[in-house]
Amino acid sequence: MTDLLRKALILAKRLDYQPLGDWAERELEGYPPGAELPEYRAYRECQVVGNFAGPMNSGRRNQPLPSGAVSEEHRRQLFGFELRGGVPTYESLLESGNDLAIPWSGNFVVHYQQDFIELMALTSARRVVGRVELSQLIEAVRTRLLNFSLEIEVENPDAGEAEPGSHPIPATTVSEAFQVNVMGDNNVVNAAGRGATQTVSFDDGRWDRLREALMGFGVPDEEVDALRVALQEDAERQLPTGTMGPSVAAWYERLSAAASRGAISLSTEVAGGMIAVELLKFLGAG
Repeated sequence: MTDLLRKALILAKRLDYQPLGDWAERELEGYPPGAELPEYRAYRECQVVGNFAGPMNSGRRNQPLPSGAVSEEHRRQLFGFELRGGVPTYESLLESGNDLAIPWSGNFVVHYQQDFIELMALTSARRVVGRVELSQLIEAVRTRLLNFSLEIEVENPDAGEAEPGSHPIPATTVSEAFQVNVMGDNNVVNAAGRGATQTVSFDDGRWDRLREALMGFGVPDEEVDALRVALQEDAERQLPTGTMGPSVAAWYERLSAAASRGAISLSTEVAGGMIAVELLKFLGAG
């Protein structure tokens, strides 16, 4: 995922579209305090656990804390979180198998020290953000970036190789694709006439045409079958027409990575881009 975001920085220069570069940079380095967060990083509630010390050297560790024990004015801050860190940080946590722990400040620990368990004092507390939440964030970034990149590729397959500042695609087209695919602006979707929910069918001939095209590009049978499974998974998500869901986006990224390292031999150098075009056609983008 980190490599994709670095490529997005290069693509932003090629397209001369700074908002894409700003977004990719913040996804890599994190969002500073006060910066507006995209919807997929919005505030969420979470579990809080605490450690306690009691008489006679007794104690409790990792004890779940009820939000009702703190005042309403502090509840949002102490029992929720915003994911402001960079994607590489969260990828490292996932690789290590650890959850994200966000500790309470010492002032809050002292303030609520006696408010949870009788005869026991709270010594520390932390908000726990599970690996599922981190995975969902990374998948959201991956899907948005791939959908944007593929739409740009459909408009101009050579856009990624253009000289910086040469405007290989009209600025309004780039802006619309960014707002729809990356920022998820529903107003832009509706204005563009793309607010309809996509339908995925395997019985109307479209799948047969897509399968034939993929096999012509050299995609192995097992990867074609894996794509069908991914399409079925995304079909339940009520996605806008012409948009890749997370399962299909992950399939495309995996296929592209395999082709780059030589594990899969595609028929031509431009096959990867043509696969993207055929996929988006199947999903209703063209």
